[in-house]
Amino acid sequence: MQIIKNQSISAYNLLHYTSKIKKTDILKLIKFMLDNIHVLNLETSGNVIFSLKNSGSEQVCFEILIPVHGKVENCQQFEYRSSFELSNAVLLRHEGRIEDLDKTTKKLKEFVRSNNYTCQNGPYYIMVQRDDNDNNCIIDVYIDVKYNN
Repeated sequence: MQIIKNQSISAYNLLHYTSKIKKTDILKLIKFMLDNIHVLNLETSGNVIFSLKNSGSEQVCFEILIPVHGKVENCQQFEYRSSFELSNAVLLRHEGRIEDLDKTTKKLKEFVRSNNYTCQNGPYYIMVQRDDNDNNCIIDVYIDVKYNN
């Protein structure tokens, strides 16, 4: 696995959703949202971004951002966010089972620590590809850093 420095990412016109769920259910929730986004008269315009906001024993709080075409109306479940940007991130691609995503994240965090970078934000996860049984995911893991060189 290759870690790539100096990465930037941006997304605009986002559907924003926060939920407490079991960590292993994040891809099921994202699939459900993507399968039903048409109910809001929206269609996706990019890859889904998600992050873990805090951990609990059984459930964790996830933030999910979906770039969309169309006007996002704030409602009880969803909010509009105009943009999302990371400008000095390190990137590591995860390929495989969702259950192993923590290992990839840990490797990236170790890289950040060993290079004496300061973590600014993240990790954020960009869903590049998934299959129906969650065993063949491609997820880019980003951590926004300050390079202390």
